[in-house]
Formats: sequence, C-alpha cells, structure tokens
Amino acid sequence: MNVTNRIIALLFLGFIGIGILSAQSFRSNFAAEMKIYEQHGLVYSNEKEAYCYNNKIVGLFIDEQRWRRIYSNPAGEIYIKVNRNDVGEIINIIELTPAEYDKISENLDARLVVLNRQMTETRERLLERREKLNQNRNSLNLMPPPIN
Repeated sequence: MNVTNRIIALLFLGFIGIGILSAQSFRSNFAAEMKIYEQHGLVYSNEKEAYCYNNKIVGLFIDEQRWRRIYSNPAGEIYIKVNRNDVGEIINIIELTPAEYDKISENLDARLVVLNRQMTETRERLLERREKLNQNRNSLNLMPPPIN
C-alpha cells in the first residue's frame, strides 16, 4: 500500500471516530487549518489544484506535532514536513530526506494496523451487543428494529 493510500485510510478511519463530515465541510475546515503554513511557503494553487511548495506540487506534507494535518497528492513532486521549535512554533518547512520519508511510511503502516485491529474489535463488540439485544427482544416477544 503506497503512502497516499495509507494517508487516505488514516483520514477515513479518523472520520469514523469523530463522525462523518460533508465533503464541502471537510475541504473548508482543511483549508482553514492549512492557512497557518502559508507564511512558510505552503500555498494552494488554483491553477494546479494542489498545495505547492517552491512552485512544486506537494506529494506529502506532514506536521508531526499534529497528525491530523496530513496532505498527500499522488501527482506530487516534493515531500515536506514542518520544523518546529521546543515550544511548538513553526520555524520553517523542510524537504523530507529519503530516510524520513521511509520512517513516516512505516509509522503510517503501524497506525493502520492498530486502527484496523481496533475497528475489528469494536465491530465484534457491536455485533455481540446486537445479538444480546435481539435475544432479549425474542425472550420478550418484541419485534427487532429494522436494519438500515
């Protein structure tokens, strides 16, 4: 699984936990959050329909202090990260080294494994709970609720 797919999966799994946002709401919120990086050279290009840094399309952008701020684009030409000081203020944006890119990729893989296991466990608990509720309804001769 490539990094773009991992990031998409992480974002999707994250939205399950906080509720589903409309696509328009997500884009609007994401754009507002990304504004803090503009003064450091990360800008959205309407012409290229992508975030750019040094006039290159960003393939991967990550702010390690804020995992929710991940952006990827399979057409990207550059992989960048936020560099912060000890109190968390943005110093600059720098290009990822190949070793950093590999490490981030491995971390995303590990997170997906954990999230997948958590989702599976949650699904199993919900199915068990549904079964118990159905058994209780059956013992009381109640009709089960419709499945949506």
